[in-house]
Amino acid sequence: MKIRQDFVTNSSSTSFIFSMKKDLTLDNFLKAINQNKNSLLIKIIIDIFRAIESNIEDIREYLEFSNDNETLTDEMEHRLSYNFGAKTIKKVKELLAENREVYIGFFSDESFDNPSIESYLCCTSIIISTDDILFDASPTGY
Repeated sequence: MKIRQDFVTNSSSTSFIFSMKKDLTLDNFLKAINQNKNSLLIKIIIDIFRAIESNIEDIREYLEFSNDNETLTDEMEHRLSYNFGAKTIKKVKELLAENREVYIGFFSDESFDNPSIESYLCCTSIIISTDDILFDASPTGY
């Protein structure tokens, strides 16, 4: 039997899909989730917004689309299936067909930018899905 005697770490991370109908601003985010700046949770909501904002990449770039009109190929869907379920991938396809901006992102509990909120987001499942916003940070999507 081997016993490890030096430092051991157990880090967590989670992937997420994010899309908003309007431009990505704090005000638009608050409206999309039906909150305002007087909310009792405003500090947490702002931290979540900042964590999203600083950890996203356009999904078209991530999947290496050759042009903006390209649709998901089987290979691209397969890549997404490592982190997301079939319903989430279907929703991504729908949003891309509507020519919406769609982002993929990754939270880590080792983040230096916003460690508390990212640690929380790594350990919980969040899905917000309306006409105005999709934020899917669940283990296999919805």
